Amino acid sequence: MNKNRIAFIDLAKGLCISIVMLFHIRGITPDSCPLSPVVFTACMLPPFYFLSGYFFREETTMRQFFLKKANRLLVPFVFFYLTTAVLIPNILHYMFGMSFNTVVGWPSLWAFVWPGQYPNIPLWFLWCLFVMNMLFRSILALSRLLVARNWMGTTAILCVGCTFLGCYAKSTLDTDIANIFEALINLPFFVVGFLLGQKDFIARMDAACPAVKMVLIGIAFGFSLLSCLIVDDNKVWINTLIYYVSGLAGTFLILSISSIIVKLPLISYLGKYSIITVLTHGIMVRMGTQYFLKVSTVINPNIAVIAFWTVM
Repeated sequence: MNKNRIAFIDLAKGLCISIVMLFHIRGITPDSCPLSPVVFTACMLPPFYFLSGYFFREETTMRQFFLKKANRLLVPFVFFYLTTAVLIPNILHYMFGMSFNTVVGWPSLWAFVWPGQYPNIPLWFLWCLFVMNMLFRSILALSRLLVARNWMGTTAILCVGCTFLGCYAKSTLDTDIANIFEALINLPFFVVGFLLGQKDFIARMDAACPAVKMVLIGIAFGFSLLSCLIVDDNKVWINTLIYYVSGLAGTFLILSISSIIVKLPLISYLGKYSIITVLTHGIMVRMGTQYFLKVSTVINPNIAVIAFWTVM
């Protein structure tokens, strides 16, 4: 199978990015979309981390790898950050008095270091994905240097260590620094994707009979539902474990459903250009929220959310 473009992968990414948009607009009114956050977190970001690991390819040198990832992730992040999180918000603030409840002025140039301090918040995902790719590439190189015969096992151990470090840091500190902890915490999804990529998991899934896919959907849905039922806000480490279980379940759920449907108009298109959607939908939410808040006062809040999501 050609891994460069697989139809149902575009659909899977399209479904995930649609869930991301729904997640970001679900709170426009207090009573809207009363679904557990676990339902969203299981199916929106873990599949992206998994797919990034699955399609991970080493370059000849670290420099070549850096240039490739910088071109795909860092350059779009820098461009959209400077325009949608620095230039335009500052112009609107100082010339038109518009407030974004975020950092303005010169500090906005480095506000991305502190999560949530800049207007176009979803941009963090590209930066996080860039950090994760560079981290994993470094761990892979170190593993092959230290233990050439069992580099895969060494890589897994080092990644688990990084994950524990990230979980501990995020549970003890009040903030994340440049989303480094977020990259460490989500590294397991990337690693699982990479390991299954060595076994052509997606090709095998695509070739599986519909009955097998339906069984996988049932199992994945069951784990996702179970995770929603046992989540406990007072137990950080248990919630972290639940996040991994539900995230993997949500990933396989999205992939299984997508492998059956294969393609949907618009949703597959969004998946093909999911990075652009990530970069632009945050500003759309900020621009449209005030109007849909007014709509939600005359119609059901859930209908207002779905209408907002459909327009976006």
